[in-house]
Amino acid sequence: MRVYLDNAATTPLCEPAKKAMIEGLDLFGNPSSTHAFGREVKAKMEASRRSIAAHLGVKPYQIMFTSGATEALNTAMTSCANLGGKKKFYTDRLEHHATIDPLEKMDKDGRIELEFFKNNDKGELDISVLNTAPEGSVVCLMYFNNEIGNCNPIMEVGKICEQRNLIFICDMVQAIGQMRIDLTSIPGLCFAVASGHKFNGPKGVGLLYIGKGRELNSLLLGGAQERGMRAGTENTISIPAMAAALDWNLENIDENRRKKYERSAYIIERLSAHKNLIFNGLGGREGHHPSIINFSFEISGDSSMVVFNLDLKGLALSQGSACMSGSTTGSHVLQAMNCVPPNHATIRLSHGVFTTQEELDYSLNVLSEVIEQQVEA
Repeated sequence: MRVYLDNAATTPLCEPAKKAMIEGLDLFGNPSSTHAFGREVKAKMEASRRSIAAHLGVKPYQIMFTSGATEALNTAMTSCANLGGKKKFYTDRLEHHATIDPLEKMDKDGRIELEFFKNNDKGELDISVLNTAPEGSVVCLMYFNNEIGNCNPIMEVGKICEQRNLIFICDMVQAIGQMRIDLTSIPGLCFAVASGHKFNGPKGVGLLYIGKGRELNSLLLGGAQERGMRAGTENTISIPAMAAALDWNLENIDENRRKKYERSAYIIERLSAHKNLIFNGLGGREGHHPSIINFSFEISGDSSMVVFNLDLKGLALSQGSACMSGSTTGSHVLQAMNCVPPNHATIRLSHGVFTTQEELDYSLNVLSEVIEQQVEA
């Protein structure tokens, strides 16, 4: 049996998204063209924008289509850095590299001043520094951590940002499509990002939400697409598919979330039987991501071979972010938490809407065999 348990990296394409992509192959006009072929594609793209905006509780003009969350984050952060004056940026060391790397580069170049929140060994953040942050400072924080599944104090951060006139950028890659989100209900939110392939849509397409009155500088130059905010012909095959995937997920979101939390509880209960296993982050607690579980267990050999050997047994799992696959430095998230003892292997298990109970049972049996073999070694 082959079982896919790496949904935090990417998700399988749902049928409505696949159908939308196939239909889009016949609509070949350029959406910037004024003739009938172009207008037809433009209409389809704008209908997708209206649908996504409605799901997120915002206006269509506040949604800009991008190639994914990485581009969206880079656009928002560099735009804030270009607002004038050397701005103070706040983030944490548990963020995705799409946030950390651009900020560290701008800090090194002297364009911004960067400060990291402190965190404990469970990944919980100390955001008290924001109470004295200079007006106009920028806060970059993800909703759910993509490796350990922790839910960050988004509402609390948003309230401080609103009260102190701080700019709030939120990475919602692991949240949008997983739950109902009205972006206007989050205080102080200025920018938010998402990627279609994280909620059963295609890769290579994402979005940037732009709060009312917020300035944005185009990261890409050479065209006036997306109301002059993002040069380059839009991905008119993938945009409707992303909208269809969001429609599909939200149609049964309450039932799907309930099932995911039940599965996670079942997984945690089964894995808890192993005394040499520790859970990383706040797995299983209320508010945690419904389907991301991160755990470590003691091994006697090479930890880098664990995921490979599990793959040979049919299990698709990861050690962390897929964007850092092949890295020899290990997970920067777990390093920042300093929570994993030496000689331990770490696994991120992320089930999805298509995961079956049969697949879970098979996977947990295989994992149990591997873990127990390490105990006996």
